[in-house]
Amino acid sequence: MTSRTTLALQAAVAAALLIILGLVLSHQAKAQTLPLCYGELTVGTNLTAAKTDVGLTASTHGLQGGVGIGCDVMIDSKLVLGALGRYDLTSSDGSLLGLKVDAKPTWTLAARAGMMINPSTLAYGLLGYSGTNFEIESIAKTGHKGITYGLGAEFKLDNTPLWLKAEWTRTHWGAEDYAGVKVTPASDVIRAGVVIKFGAMK
Repeated sequence: MTSRTTLALQAAVAAALLIILGLVLSHQAKAQTLPLCYGELTVGTNLTAAKTDVGLTASTHGLQGGVGIGCDVMIDSKLVLGALGRYDLTSSDGSLLGLKVDAKPTWTLAARAGMMINPSTLAYGLLGYSGTNFEIESIAKTGHKGITYGLGAEFKLDNTPLWLKAEWTRTHWGAEDYAGVKVTPASDVIRAGVVIKFGAMK
């Protein structure tokens, strides 16, 4: 992505986060809705493909695992709005011109909006901002930040505070310079995990 496009997407994410936060706060003030907070433990697989301004491409792939926390509020018994943060460790590696490429841990801050399909099934979309580092052997280690979006679903286990989740996300990382070569990566992650929820939305 160009720097202008990246800035536009960052502004769009910030605006979306502010809108969702405003909706959550206004609904809480009006209905005194209690937030439902949660912690999550996930594992998954990731694939990152990178383009360069000299026509070369590189990719990394591997497994990852992470933890996250978040809070949601329910509006009109169906609509769910919330925010989350997560941190993922990865074993990803790949190559560029025979040099090893490593993907480092990733953090994400995101807003999500979803719908209760039934009392035990939540479908949602998320939009947020992420950061990570990629390292090319013997050349450079550079930080990237970018826009993350995705879709997911959670399924409640009967008579417990536990939910199972499945989720796909894609992150468009901003272009960064590696020894004079501009690299623009994009990452796809498929994850599954367990969520434990605390409190109650009333």
